[in-house]
Amino acid sequence: MDYNGRPGALYPLSRVETGALVEITSADGTKHDYRVVTRRHVVKTRLADTGVFRTDGPPRLALITCGGAFNTTTHSYRDNLIVLALPV
Repeated sequence: MDYNGRPGALYPLSRVETGALVEITSADGTKHDYRVVTRRHVVKTRLADTGVFRTDGPPRLALITCGGAFNTTTHSYRDNLIVLALPV
């Protein structure tokens, strides 16, 4: 979420709401619109078990960043924030 006291590139995900529109621009300049359908925190050690990395099924956008409580000993967040969005 942040680095050295400054918000990171995905910091706004901490405030995105279900139903929000997300616009992605491909390397070739093509724009793609998605609508957020879920937003949840999972403990980092359980991220692979969420199915977020699946390659089958319909297309979707998965945005993942750090979240939850910050551990000052390990200098790491406990959780990952997962935002899933479907094409519109």
